[in-house]
Amino acid sequence: MDIRALLLFLGVLTAFSVIVRIREKRSASSFMGERLLYLRIHQSLVPLYKSLDELALLNRQVYTLPLGLSLLATIEEFAFENMQVFSLGDKRSHNLVFFLHGGAYVEQPSFAHWMFLERIMRLSNCRIIVPIYPKAPDHQVTKVLPSLLRLYRMQESDHLTLMGDSAGGGLALALAQSMDERQKKELDHIILLSPWLDIALANPATDFLQKSDPMLSKEQLLLYGKAWSGEVDPKDWRVSPLYGSLVGLAPITLFVGTHELFLADARSLKRKAKQELVMLEYHEAKRMNHDYPLFPIPEARRAQTRIAHIIGGRI
Repeated sequence: MDIRALLLFLGVLTAFSVIVRIREKRSASSFMGERLLYLRIHQSLVPLYKSLDELALLNRQVYTLPLGLSLLATIEEFAFENMQVFSLGDKRSHNLVFFLHGGAYVEQPSFAHWMFLERIMRLSNCRIIVPIYPKAPDHQVTKVLPSLLRLYRMQESDHLTLMGDSAGGGLALALAQSMDERQKKELDHIILLSPWLDIALANPATDFLQKSDPMLSKEQLLLYGKAWSGEVDPKDWRVSPLYGSLVGLAPITLFVGTHELFLADARSLKRKAKQELVMLEYHEAKRMNHDYPLFPIPEARRAQTRIAHIIGGRI
């Protein structure tokens, strides 16, 4: 490629970025990421969603970390009850994050989760506990939530943050709601990233939001959600923390995009927090997709910086 062709390519790329920013009010990388997600999910010739039986077989295997992650962070593994638990970062850190990953209660953490956590660890100088909690369909919330609470009780730190994304965000809020008064007071902050707050997705607005969500399938989520809740009522706070009390909880920070299925329930939680006089810092990012703080895009980096400030106590 000669210099003129290179300059032409760079000019076209710059022009495209400027046009996207003006028309879409977001970065070109987030726009292209959304297009690719849409093509991958809606135009794929290969089935993208696994059956519950297939997922059960996968989740019965020992979970292995992505290759190379140990080069980026100090990682230790230990066992607690029937789950693997990973610890990232320096044990001497005064800031501890208890992180519950998403995956619709049926999938293990992805590469994107670990890259996000590694960046948060570096930005905030924190230590992160990541339980690989048991998944549906073999396991249900009635056994998993108490086990996670027992693991949480073992954690000690000067500054303690509970964080989760997607299904892990709903689980994190349910975990906070299950704590006694002393444990609630010891928790400094709750951070929710695109949380799944109502297992039944009962808000009628979800049908409209489905049209703009390139990642999530309401039909598939309802199947996975039923496998996770078992015989528990869909309005029980353990599976739908939107219906539980927020009174007495630590301050909450919530990130959600306008191009995702969970937006309506995130707005409902915001209203509920206001009614119950609970502190909630709400970030609604226009034209962002589900779990956008995990993506390699400028909008995610801004969210990550805010998250790191909260974890580090620089509110």
